Amino acid sequence: MDHEIAAMWVWTVSYAVGVAGIVWALLLIHRDGKQRDREIDAMAAAFRKLWNR
Repeated sequence: MDHEIAAMWVWTVSYAVGVAGIVWALLLIHRDGKQRDREIDAMAAAFRKLWNR
């Protein structure tokens, strides 16, 4: 019985760590996507400025 409880806790902690890793990765992707959007907007503005001379 004690082994079953220990195994359950190991599985639960492993699952929680995995989910936390996925959430962390998604947050990083979201942050990096916003940064990339700003970079693309700046490039687009620079190109518009070049073409409107």
